[in-house]
Amino acid sequence: MINEKLANEARQEILDFIQQLLDILDKIIHEPYGENGERLVLEEMRKELQEAWMEFSEDFNLDQVKARIYEAPQELLQTHGLYGGQLRAKLSLFRRRLERFFLGRGTKTLLRLIDAADTVLDSIIAATGLDEAIKEIKDLLRNSIDDE
Repeated sequence: MINEKLANEARQEILDFIQQLLDILDKIIHEPYGENGERLVLEEMRKELQEAWMEFSEDFNLDQVKARIYEAPQELLQTHGLYGGQLRAKLSLFRRRLERFFLGRGTKTLLRLIDAADTVLDSIIAATGLDEAIKEIKDLLRNSIDDE
């Protein structure tokens, strides 16, 4: 069983992850090009992604997300691996994939970054009951990646 101090530290790390994920999605959706100017997303999806992102951004309420995260019982954080070494490992993988993406900004590194984000996001949604809209917009981006 984790104590309240560790649970609150985990909650803050989770909230920081959500903010970082939102920032990254925004950047990629608005600048969908790789290091050498290659397209990261299908050109015919660029406008639709930006429109979907704008709508999502207008509807997304970070204060509600914060409330859900801080209301999540310690037991649920524990059950879904959102504390201690398990959370650190998930976030570490995400950060490493983020670093690699920004070093090369290619479709392969973007796919791996999104998959690493999924690992954390799935646990957060399961533990907090967080609205899945953020997952849906992330999945839309992932499925729009031009990896052919």
